Amino acid sequence: MVVLLGCASWTVARAGRGAGVSQVFSASHPVVWAKAQEAVRLVGLTVVRVNEDGDCILAEAPITRFSYGEPIAVFVDSVDGNHVRVEVISRKKGAANIPDVQWERKILAKLDELMS
Repeated sequence: MVVLLGCASWTVARAGRGAGVSQVFSASHPVVWAKAQEAVRLVGLTVVRVNEDGDCILAEAPITRFSYGEPIAVFVDSVDGNHVRVEVISRKKGAANIPDVQWERKILAKLDELMS
């Protein structure tokens, strides 16, 4: 899996594509893109960087006694005019990340909720 850093470059983030958890939504890209950004914030992540092309959100989990602040990449890609794939990649920062938060599933569940 790719190593993402708090100030990760787009190149590093894109290298991990295909290694995350994904879900396809029935909606237009602009709708899913806006809701994906909202979902990332609502699950408690800090948005570090947003791609102006509307296809990648880099975020970071808060630092807690169980976490060093995992970096997360969210990719939003059109499949066709009415379907958009969202892929979430989370990278652990050390062995202290116990219990596993599963940011991928949290973000996709929140996005699913916002889309309904």
